[in-house]
Amino acid sequence: MREFPASIENWVAYQFREPGSELDSWEFSEVNPWVLDAEQTVPCLTQVLENGQYHLGEIDEAIVDTWLWEAIGTSTEVYAILSSEIPWPLRERAIQGMGTFFREFLASRCLQALGHRDEKPCAPLNSICYMWWDVFPTWGEPRILEQGEADRQLLAVMANQLEVPHIAVQESALHGLGHWQMHYPEVSDVIDSWLERELDLRPELVSYARQARAGMVL
Repeated sequence: MREFPASIENWVAYQFREPGSELDSWEFSEVNPWVLDAEQTVPCLTQVLENGQYHLGEIDEAIVDTWLWEAIGTSTEVYAILSSEIPWPLRERAIQGMGTFFREFLASRCLQALGHRDEKPCAPLNSICYMWWDVFPTWGEPRILEQGEADRQLLAVMANQLEVPHIAVQESALHGLGHWQMHYPEVSDVIDSWLERELDLRPELVSYARQARAGMVL
């Protein structure tokens, strides 16, 4: 059995393997050298988030969108980001990488369309952009002491998203903040402050922001 070098290129290749390919044949193997433990793969996911254009830029956007729904919603890596068993520096960098991904990758690939209004036209990646924080496996856990720093970092990422001059990215942040408002009421102040600074927003986005500040988003 060949050894699997724990490189980002190999990890990405396995994530996007073709059905029936040589890589795919390992999926149900008793010993799968392409599947690493979370402490190794969290940095791989982080590198994808930090360098989205390099690692994902040549892959069909619809395929990337489908992959991100799993990677951000249900994957071993995303749950590891919330696990105290993984060293905090690795988790912190992954969380910060999400901000980079919104700013540098999704903002360049998504169209300026509002997901909550199902506006068209939109790009394939508008889907996960809008739903990112909805499918992410936490909406804040203030009762869990060891998750406090992760929560603070995630809220900071969402707050910084509001400063990206792209309506889909801003809407995504509001979607997330709206869900987190039930556990972190200070989210309302973050949104109010942003609305006071941004005077040229579309009325539909302002209305959505007001819903988010009250925790009334779907």
